[in-house]
Amino acid sequence: SITITTQDPSSGAYTYFVNDNQIKGTRYVTNNGRNAAHHLNWSVTENGTIIKANNGGTITWNATRNREWTAGDTTPLNWLDDVYSISGTASGTHANGNPFTMNITSPLVFQVNCPYRWVSGTFDYTPGTKPTRHVDFSPPNNGQCDNIATVVINSTTYTIHF
Repeated sequence: SITITTQDPSSGAYTYFVNDNQIKGTRYVTNNGRNAAHHLNWSVTENGTIIKANNGGTITWNATRNREWTAGDTTPLNWLDDVYSISGTASGTHANGNPFTMNITSPLVFQVNCPYRWVSGTFDYTPGTKPTRHVDFSPPNNGQCDNIATVVINSTTYTIHF
């Protein structure tokens, strides 16, 4: 297990800034060993806060995920064949105070040798009281390396390029 924090252990101060935005948070990573599919996997839990510069508000989030190494673990010198599967949930608040939730509904597949990285998987993102956005990285090529995803909002499908 490992704990990563933005808090200085000796002073207790949070001194990490990016573009004048203060970053606070802790990530806990636990190696779970091999799962039933014989894949290495890790539990990742994090909580974070971004205090935006110039009274721009505060963003918070909490996330619980599982990261599974589904391919490439037997070739340690060739990280380009690595593939990871990520599942889990997150929630928090936007800088304007509105809440959000995110739930991975089908594991997100991250392929290291793909320049766009995400090749399949789905998640639902709900910003406050607005309709849920269902994001799907699979279409149109179902797992191929491309920069195309779909977003469904209120039964209307949008194709996005990322």
